[in-house]
Amino acid sequence: CHVVGTLMTIFATGYDMLFWATFIVALGNGTVEAVINPVVATMFPREKTKWLNILHAGWPGGLVLGGLLAIGLGDASWTLKVSLIFIPVALYGIILLGRKFPVHERVAAGVSYKDMLKEAGAIGALIVIFLMTWEIGRVFELPVIVRAIIVVALTVGYGFYVKSLGRPMFIFLLLIMIPLATTELGTDSWITPLMESQMVEMNLNPGWLLVYTSFIMMMLRFCAGPIVHKLSPLGLLAACAVIAAVGLLYLSLAQGIMILVAATIYGVGKTFFWPTMLG
Repeated sequence: CHVVGTLMTIFATGYDMLFWATFIVALGNGTVEAVINPVVATMFPREKTKWLNILHAGWPGGLVLGGLLAIGLGDASWTLKVSLIFIPVALYGIILLGRKFPVHERVAAGVSYKDMLKEAGAIGALIVIFLMTWEIGRVFELPVIVRAIIVVALTVGYGFYVKSLGRPMFIFLLLIMIPLATTELGTDSWITPLMESQMVEMNLNPGWLLVYTSFIMMMLRFCAGPIVHKLSPLGLLAACAVIAAVGLLYLSLAQGIMILVAATIYGVGKTFFWPTMLG
């Protein structure tokens, strides 16, 4: 998916081609995310949170490296910048040669695939299907009634197959993941342009702010083990929520060099959200 999507992007001649290229790359990203998390959880069943945090140090690590490359390449062709994705893709392929994946803990425990789907149930499926369908419908400008019919049909089909509404705690955690992801991923997407004017006044490339906060995340995630052991996963999530809220509020008020102080607080706060929640 990464290879095909990147090739399409590089040779794209129109908006539609760019959309489908990005869509295919996203499928590659999603596949990696869907596979690697349960693999790590299976390999380290008694230290899931610790090792998932270490695994997800790769995400901010990629942002640091990508940010440095983007800043360093400056006004170079965007196709050159996009083609850099071939480097990690090739490395992934080399690393995986000859590897054997461990037996998933669900399989080892004798839990069927259908029983696993029952955890999410019809309500969990409704949440996911609604988010996906509404976004795809927005892109393709589908009428609201068409989107609603698709959502209902797919949800009813899923519910009929699993015959379960879903485990309440699983659904609750699924809902919590939405604002959690927005705090980390959504903020990253707008923090650089939002702070652009202030950073320019300090004669700094706005991209350095994203690189800086990502570097904080990367280093802290490597140190997650002792922190999780001391605070517990729930205690860590609660502490991060407070710190991230303070950091975001501070970012909205900070001026000049104090932006870096606010970004530091925010960077610390958002660090452990995603991998700790998964664990």
